[in-house]
Amino acid sequence: MALLTSHRGRVTAVRRVTPHMARITFGCPTLAAVSGVGPDAYMKVFFPLPGQDEPQLPPAPQTGDVMSWYKTYLAMPDGVRPPMRTYTVRALRPELEEVDVDFVLHDDAQGPASEWTARAAAGDLVAFVGPHSLYDVPPTSDWQLPVGDETALPAIGAIVESCRSPRGPPCTSRSPIARSVRPSRPSVPSSCTGSCAAPGPTAKPWSRPSAPPPSPVARPTPGSPARRTS
Repeated sequence: MALLTSHRGRVTAVRRVTPHMARITFGCPTLAAVSGVGPDAYMKVFFPLPGQDEPQLPPAPQTGDVMSWYKTYLAMPDGVRPPMRTYTVRALRPELEEVDVDFVLHDDAQGPASEWTARAAAGDLVAFVGPHSLYDVPPTSDWQLPVGDETALPAIGAIVESCRSPRGPPCTSRSPIARSVRPSRPSVPSSCTGSCAAPGPTAKPWSRPSAPPPSPVARPTPGSPARRTS
């Protein structure tokens, strides 16, 4: 398929994964042609402007020249150009023409993506370009250790689920808010998504080494001349 492929996504479900994260499912018939995407799939999501039912995108280039398309997008007037953000795909189901994306909910939602997410409902329309992926684990790997912050949670969750397949190596994941990772497939136990108990070297807890004792300082004997060094 072409390097640059745009899709029209319609919200079919909105679920609160945590108080600060919403998992939104988009239905998209053109996703049926998507294949060969890794577990860290990401895509550019375009949101409608106020007063629009859906965002308006420039037509995809016939030559597949991504940069020329992006320049056309940037040249659009401010009142027409749709806001764009990059999101990691939480789950991609081409056979069902569906894709899940996790959106962080901010208490002071002021950006176009945050405002859209806060009021998203079934039937809302967005557009997106992609998905693409970069993650490619060598088949000879015995285990993996994905590490990331909250922005990496969707990819970590998908990677952990792929690790649990017969074709993938086992892995252990670590994140400061690992409880925000929730399985998108019932076959993956929730106990494996935040901290997988999988084979691998055991990390020892780090502790700050104790400071060495101060070096003794020679003090001159009262009445003795000071030593001069050159």
